[in-house]
Amino acid sequence: MVQHQGEVMECTTDTNEVYGPYNAKLGQRGADGNIWSGSTLIFRIIDDRVYSMHEQYLGRLKYGMAMTGRGQLIFTIM
Repeated sequence: MVQHQGEVMECTTDTNEVYGPYNAKLGQRGADGNIWSGSTLIFRIIDDRVYSMHEQYLGRLKYGMAMTGRGQLIFTIM
C-alpha cells in the first residue's frame, strides 16, 4: 500500500468474537492475533498454532476453527 500526499493511513483494530463448544462466548481476538477475555489472555496464536495462556500447545487454527490433533473443537472465530 502506497501512501500519497493528503491520504491518511488506517491501522487495523478489528476484533472478532470467539466462541467455544456449545456457543459459549469466550472473548475476542485482538489486533495482535491473541484471544482475550476482557484483559486476560486465554489463547495465543502463533503461525496458525494455538497455545494456552500457559504456553501449552493445544492444536491448529484452520478456517476460523481451532481444533486439537484428535479433531476436538477448541474454539471458533466469528
